[in-house]
This record gives sequence, structure tokens and C-alpha cells, in this order.
Amino acid sequence: MLESENKAILPDTHTGRRNDLEVYIIPNREDLEIKIAGIETTIKRKDLYNLAFIIGVPDEQLELMPVRSTTIRKYTKFVKAKARKDIKKGELIALTVDFDVPIEIYEGLRKDIFNKKVGDSRPLRASK
Repeated sequence: MLESENKAILPDTHTGRRNDLEVYIIPNREDLEIKIAGIETTIKRKDLYNLAFIIGVPDEQLELMPVRSTTIRKYTKFVKAKARKDIKKGELIALTVDFDVPIEIYEGLRKDIFNKKVGDSRPLRASK
């Protein structure tokens, strides 16, 4: 995990000029202090995610979409009930009832959930 001050060099594609990008991570806060080309600003961490989403091409945007994946188990129950009125008294009514029970719920980015290896029993992020 990166902490405190971090620096990257981003060359300008038109002029070739060097742009220094400095990011100051403030522990236990949602804000980031960013300085690029001498201009300072403070933004929220979630807004940085929005920026990455906006500048991505459609395939990258699709991979960055948050999704929820639920694994379910389908149960079928055969139910019998004894009639007390209307139908002949004492006649048995039989029917099947289907219901789904969620086993695991995963929340995360699309790329993390759908690239998960088959047989990997470790949940990405189980929600409660």
C-alpha cells in the first residue's frame, strides 16, 4: 500500500514537457491532495475512480463497472395438505414448491468477479 507522498512523471504528448504528478495520501481520510504541473487540488478518493472510468475506452469502462453476483441454490419441496373445507373433506392436496436460497453474494468490479478462477473458493468481498 502506498503511503504519504508519491510521485510520478507524466510526459506531455504534444510538447514532450515533463509533468510531475504528486499525490499526498492522508491516512484515515477520504481526501487526496494532488499536485500536477504546479497546480494543487484536493479531491475525494471516489472521484479519482470516476476520473479513471471517464477516461477509459468502452471495454475498460465495462471492466470498471461495479456489479453484484449472487450464487443461489434451488430447492424443490413436495408439500401435502389435508383439505378441511370446499373440496371433499379429508382429501389430500399435493403440490411442489420451488424456492431459491442465496449461498454467496459477491460485490466488486466486473473484472474481478468474472475473471475469478473456477474452483477458487475464496470470496472477493462477501456482503452481509
